[in-house]
Amino acid sequence: MRGRPVFLLIVAILALVAAWVAWWAAQLTFTEVMMHLARHAPDGRVESYTPGSHARIGSNLGILQWCALIAAVLAVLAWWRSGKRPTAPTGMSSIGQFRADLRELRHRYEIRTSATHKRAVMLLILAGTGLRLWMMFAPITYDEAFTWTYYASRPLHVVICEYSYPNNHVFHTLLVKLSTVLWSPGLFSLRLPALVAGILFMPAFYLFVRATFNRYIALMALALVAASPNLAEYSALARGYSITWLVMVLALILGRHFLQKGNVVSAITMACTLALGTWTVPTMVYPALAVHLWLVLQVLVRYRDRSNTRLPGILLSVVCWLGISMFLYLPVLVVYGAGQIIDHPILERPDRSTFFHTLGEEFLRVQAHLAGS
Repeated sequence: MRGRPVFLLIVAILALVAAWVAWWAAQLTFTEVMMHLARHAPDGRVESYTPGSHARIGSNLGILQWCALIAAVLAVLAWWRSGKRPTAPTGMSSIGQFRADLRELRHRYEIRTSATHKRAVMLLILAGTGLRLWMMFAPITYDEAFTWTYYASRPLHVVICEYSYPNNHVFHTLLVKLSTVLWSPGLFSLRLPALVAGILFMPAFYLFVRATFNRYIALMALALVAASPNLAEYSALARGYSITWLVMVLALILGRHFLQKGNVVSAITMACTLALGTWTVPTMVYPALAVHLWLVLQVLVRYRDRSNTRLPGILLSVVCWLGISMFLYLPVLVVYGAGQIIDHPILERPDRSTFFHTLGEEFLRVQAHLAGS
């Protein structure tokens, strides 16, 4: 009994809860759902929900119910079988080692960082924070107003399911909802989650650059990101992009720790972090793939003697990242299907000739945007 992993029981319980919720939701009639949606719609009308979409969602809920029941049975069987064979508590030792590494890293940085350098780092972070706070007073934008009106102001179950427009950065919207519950709805509470993520990005970026190069290069890099007009602007807008920056840098830090120590806890934590970023903005899939590709290249170039232990950990991270991301997007997948996330119908996709014909013009637009700020 002692050797059986508790997380398998947690997975089984969550799967049973998901199966029950899917069964309960499948019993609702079209009229009941329509009245509920109209009651919480900003304009009191819902035109996109039809009997056809109700039938499709009911079918998806039935599939989800059976998949959840099968997952619960498999998790219970795995939990039962794990107690019949002797296993070393490698998971707990890995967690303990991970905590010890964090304490050792903090101690090493403290003794190797002069007081002058610490003051310079704090001054740059405070300056960057001041710029971001100053941008908080900018007029509200259309996307921010849309986030509040159509998503954050509505019930929780609507927030995690609604993806009729790609404006819903789900994880960020949930944080906005929490912020506006703790404080009254307003410009500050609406922008607070993005602001916090934008501020935390600065020390996280400094730590990654310092771990990769040295403290002098890290200080210059921190100065660049602290004074970046674009980073300051998006850190003060109620959108989820600053969360994706923070997630990417944290994943790089955790990935570097995994390369050095080979601790599976780092790989799994990195996967969970990237999944939260993907839940915020689906295009986070590109930075997530870039992080894993960077890890593979690092293993092949610098850690070839340890590739037999590092590459399986990277594969585990990819599987966990994709699995957790799919789990978090389950409500959207049930209501809209995978196409709404992968290739949203409201977004225009140019053909190949148009793409290459307008590539130079789009590049100049991006350059003008970066230079203009």
